[in-house]
Amino acid sequence: MQKPDKKQSIAIAMVLIVTALLAALILTQGRATPGGEEAGHGEHAEEESHEGPGHGEPDEHDEKPAAAYKRGPHGGKLFEQGGYGVELTIYEQDAEPEFRVYTYQDAKPLDPAASRVDVTVERLGRAPQRFTFRKEGAYLKGDAV
Repeated sequence: MQKPDKKQSIAIAMVLIVTALLAALILTQGRATPGGEEAGHGEHAEEESHEGPGHGEPDEHDEKPAAAYKRGPHGGKLFEQGGYGVELTIYEQDAEPEFRVYTYQDAKPLDPAASRVDVTVERLGRAPQRFTFRKEGAYLKGDAV
């Protein structure tokens, strides 16, 4: 077996250094976990809530870090405007992930049937996915996984 010459040794060292730097970068990305979540609840940064006119519709270009959002009683992102609130969660406990929406008026739970909520999820390289909701118990349940 031949010993690598100086150029090959330098090239190998550079590949190893670049690999180590990329690995460190990948491992440090996304380490922050959302606070205040209940067990079995999670959420994704791609979520956007579109409740319709006059119902606290967030800015589509809001770039706050996930930890900066106000949390609702169920651990989800809470959007409020004019006394009306919408809490968006992703429920995953013993089931496939599903969106759940809880609605509030003046910080008190509101009958979910009194609200119409649509959520559009945008992912890189995919067409936007729209979710509609129907009442199930004290919340609105998304129509797809």
